[in-house]
Amino acid sequence: MPGALSNLNLGGGSPKGPTLDTVGSIPPPPARDWPDIKLDLMNARADGWGLVPMPEMEAYLNGLLATIKKTAGTPNYPGSVHIISEIGLNANSSAGGNIFVSIGWLQSAESEDEIFAILSHEFGHIYLNHHAIFDARTAGDTSLAIVSLAWTVTNKSPTSNTWTGVDNIAVVQTLGTRVLFPAWQRSVEEQADRFGATISLRCGYSYVDGFKAFFERVIAYDQDAKARRQKLREKQLQAGREKAGQQAAAQARTQPIAPAVGGGAAQTVNQLTSIGELREAVSQYTSARAGAQASVAESLFDARAVIDDQISAQLETLHDDHGDPAAREDNLTALVRPMLGDKLPDARTEPWNAARKRGSTPLILAHYKSISDMQDLQAAGNYSQALQVATTIASGPTADHAYPVFLLSNMMTLSRSAPPDTQAQVLRRNLASRDRSWAVQTNLANRIGQKDPKQGEAFLLQQFDYFGRTSVTWPNVISWYREHGDINRAKQLATTCWTEHPEMRAACVAASQAPAQKKSDDQAGGFSKAVDKMLDQAKGLLPK
Repeated sequence: MPGALSNLNLGGGSPKGPTLDTVGSIPPPPARDWPDIKLDLMNARADGWGLVPMPEMEAYLNGLLATIKKTAGTPNYPGSVHIISEIGLNANSSAGGNIFVSIGWLQSAESEDEIFAILSHEFGHIYLNHHAIFDARTAGDTSLAIVSLAWTVTNKSPTSNTWTGVDNIAVVQTLGTRVLFPAWQRSVEEQADRFGATISLRCGYSYVDGFKAFFERVIAYDQDAKARRQKLREKQLQAGREKAGQQAAAQARTQPIAPAVGGGAAQTVNQLTSIGELREAVSQYTSARAGAQASVAESLFDARAVIDDQISAQLETLHDDHGDPAAREDNLTALVRPMLGDKLPDARTEPWNAARKRGSTPLILAHYKSISDMQDLQAAGNYSQALQVATTIASGPTADHAYPVFLLSNMMTLSRSAPPDTQAQVLRRNLASRDRSWAVQTNLANRIGQKDPKQGEAFLLQQFDYFGRTSVTWPNVISWYREHGDINRAKQLATTCWTEHPEMRAACVAASQAPAQKKSDDQAGGFSKAVDKMLDQAKGLLPK
């Protein structure tokens, strides 16, 4: 370790709101009241597709976190490291001290130095109490509203939450968006960078193979991921648009278009089930001067594509949460350079490679890596082959993981290879997981409720209690009662929701309202604005 690092000072700062402008010293930890740690973790389990059970990797990462805590002088701070199912490069921390690292980082990082940089950065947010100092709650409400909109327009009728086949890769990713974690401003991220670099250097880790590699990987990933999403989208649009026209033309030969009452335009809504239901307001525009059936279907597919793209774009903007990584790298390097000295430590690749080979870890990583292969096949419309890959993804140590079982069940629907009961059995595997997913359980409740509403309600409320009635679970429960005709109960629950969880007001109010009411009621806030914006863009593509 260079001599300049042996004298790193851990003093200075303010207990009410510490800031960090340099590398080499950190302020003392501020006084704080920790939230309920168990509830904090349950929030994470209920968010998006939840957590990924990886016991061997978790043990390794928590060993690194213990080193970070000890070096910062806070060995007794609560919280631990957990894995989330995102295949992109993402990491977050919570007010309860927990750190969440995407499986994409585990697949991409090349050394322990890089992983240590990620963990020390996230712990910097915890140590500096950023969750309390900065208002980070509104991002959750806005994100949840957009995710709710994704459910509204994704292959379902206005009265059903049941998955009937999500044939849009970007929307599948949207459905798994985690909504409880903030998008920090760049200045806040840079404070966490300085904290992490201070701890990493003090522990003898390489800056070049740690933070510098971290930034460069994020920059390269952002470029590559956007290009891949665009390529997949174009490929899927071409295949899907052609299929929509072919299906509609075939139906038109057996189901002639009936004129609308009063001699108006042809009514086509009854022929639209083959390309998925659009939101009620969009469907009303499809009957205007419909023209030939196939061209209408293709125009409707275009309209749906606009809505899907807008959903994805909205969430991509909300969760562009690492600021400008190139600028952050430049600023941090300028602060670190005077401290590095002449002798730079080597990258710690051996312990990292060993950690990725322990127990079930390599097979879990391989299964999640195969999701990209499945998406390529799905985008091309090769559902039977995509189903084979999905079957492998949801097998062995990942047989009960939330995201894999959803992908398998969804691909069963798209390929028409299994009846609804079989699909439900696949989803039920998640009940046996150490980390259940709220999204999977609410879908199961809706499937049960189709046959027996009372049993469906009982199952939903059991899961509601299991997840501790955490904030992110409320909108789904409210929607259940609204969609089953109990509007008064839905409104009562919405009031309780935003009273207990003010950050979820818009999402809970929107969940209690019928589609027509959502558009006119300003209480829904950002949700209504998002709906209107996307519908306006979709209208422009429909036949005049």
